[in-house]
Amino acid sequence: MITRNDKPLSARLPAEQAKALGIVARVEGVNLSEVPRAAVDDFVSRRLADEDFQKRLEQVMAEERQIVERAKGTRA
Repeated sequence: MITRNDKPLSARLPAEQAKALGIVARVEGVNLSEVPRAAVDDFVSRRLADEDFQKRLEQVMAEERQIVERAKGTRA
């Protein structure tokens, strides 16, 4: 279901991949745009379950916190 908070995303696919995507959607009986949504859900779930990814995520989050803290210090 599309809501006002949905973000549009555009992707270019090779012809064969687009054809396969259409076939999968048809066989599954879903709208063509539902297949990439499901793929994104699966990709994100697999990454979040991966320990190496979790370590890299923590590092990125720590770096982001440092940037925010520095920005707060410059506003004083």
